[in-house]
Amino acid sequence: MVSSSPLTADLPPSGNAPDAAPLNMPITEKKRRDAAQLDEIVDRLVVPSGRLEGTAAAISRLERRMGVFERALAEMESRCETVERMGETAREAAAESASGAVARVETLDKRLVQAIAEMRAELRDVALKLPPPAPAATPSAPVPETAPVAENPPADHVPLSAAPLSASVPSLPRRQRPSGWRNRSYPIPRRHLFAVGAAAILVILATFAIALGEHLFSAEPTVISLASANTLTPARPSAKAPQDRLSALAEGGNAKAELITGLKYLNGDGYAKDAASAARWLERAADNGEPIAQYRLGVLYQRGQGVAKDIPRALDWYRAAAAQGNRKAMHNLGVAYAQAQGVPRDFAQAAHWFGLAANLDYVDSQFNLAVLYERGQGVPQSLTEAYKWYAIAAANNDHGSLARLAVLKTQMSATELAAARRAVAAFHPVPMNAVANLSPESRSDG
Repeated sequence: MVSSSPLTADLPPSGNAPDAAPLNMPITEKKRRDAAQLDEIVDRLVVPSGRLEGTAAAISRLERRMGVFERALAEMESRCETVERMGETAREAAAESASGAVARVETLDKRLVQAIAEMRAELRDVALKLPPPAPAATPSAPVPETAPVAENPPADHVPLSAAPLSASVPSLPRRQRPSGWRNRSYPIPRRHLFAVGAAAILVILATFAIALGEHLFSAEPTVISLASANTLTPARPSAKAPQDRLSALAEGGNAKAELITGLKYLNGDGYAKDAASAARWLERAADNGEPIAQYRLGVLYQRGQGVAKDIPRALDWYRAAAAQGNRKAMHNLGVAYAQAQGVPRDFAQAAHWFGLAANLDYVDSQFNLAVLYERGQGVPQSLTEAYKWYAIAAANNDHGSLARLAVLKTQMSATELAAARRAVAAFHPVPMNAVANLSPESRSDG
C-alpha cells in the first residue's frame, strides 16, 4: 500500500524530480526580503553618536533652564507669601487702630456727657447761692454820673461791620455797682471751667453745622433782605419806565425799537408771548430795513407762526436779509434750494448760498457745503474741498464733521491730504456785518 503526503497529493502525476524544486524558492525570497526590511529598520533606529551627543547637550541646557525657572518660581511664591503676610498684618493693624479710635471716641463722649452733667449741677448750685437782685431805684435815689448817650448817632458814625470794634465803640465810664449787690465771688473748679468751655464750643459748632446744612440742602433759595428804605438814598424817579420808552420809540417808527419789541413778543420777554404781535412789529422793522427782523419774519412765514404759512414770501424775506449779510438767511436759502422748498431743486444755487454763509464762518453751512463737494452735487466732486470744509466745521466744534473727516482720510492720498490741510490753514472767514447778525441789545449802532 502506498501512502500520499499533503505536499504531493494535489500535484499532477509526474515522475520527473526537477519539477518539484520550485516549491521552496518563494519561501526563500520572502525570507530574504524580510531580512532586508529588518536591516533597514535597524539602520533607522540606530542614531549616530554625533547626533546623540547634540541631543544630550540640548537636554542638559533644558534642564538648566528648568532649574532657573523653578528657582524664580520659588522666589515669586516666597514674595507672594511675604506680601500676603504684610497685607494681613496691615489689615489687623488697621482694624486695631479703628477699634481703638472707636473706643477713644466713646470714652471722650462719656467724659463729655459727664462734664456737661457736672457743669449743669454746678450752675444750679451757683444760681441757688446767688442773692435776689436789689429792688429798682426810686426817682429820689441818686443817679450815678455817666456820660450822656445821644439818641441818634453822630454824623460820622461808622457801622461795626465797616471798622474794628475798638475803633467804633468809645470807652464808657464804669457804672457804679448797685448798693444791693454784694461783692462776693463763688470759685468754680478749673476742670469745670474746661468743661464749660468745651460745651460752649460744641454748642457753637452744632449751631453752625445746623445752619450750614439748612442753607445747603434747603429746597428754597436763601433770600437776603435788603436794607430798609430809610437807610438808603432814594433813587431819582425817571421820567418814563424803560418799557414805556421802548414803546414810544417803536410807535414813533424807530426800526431798532420795533425789532426789539417784536422779539420781546416772540420770546415772552417783558410781554405776554404773542406770535401775531411779534410778526406785526417784526414786519414794521423789516419794512424799515432791519436785516434781523427780515430773517425772523421769514422764519415766521416759513413755519406759519403768527401769520399764514407762505414759503415764497418767507424766501423773499430771506433774500432781503441775505442781501444785507445775514448768515442764517443765506443758510436757509441754501436749504430751500437743496430740498426744493418753495423753489425747484437746484444744487448749484444751494452751493452758492452755503458758500456765502460758510465764508462768514457759519458752521452748518460749512458742513452742508462739504457734503455737496463730497457728493459732487452742484459743484465738481472734490474730496480735497470736502475735507477742507469738514475740517473748518470741526474746528467750530461740529461733531458730525469729525466723523466725516475720519472717513475721508481713508479715501485720500497723502498728496490730497496735504493739499487739503494747506487749504484749511489758509482759510480766513469774511468779516461779519454785526448789524445783520447780532442781537440788537449787543449792537452799538445806536
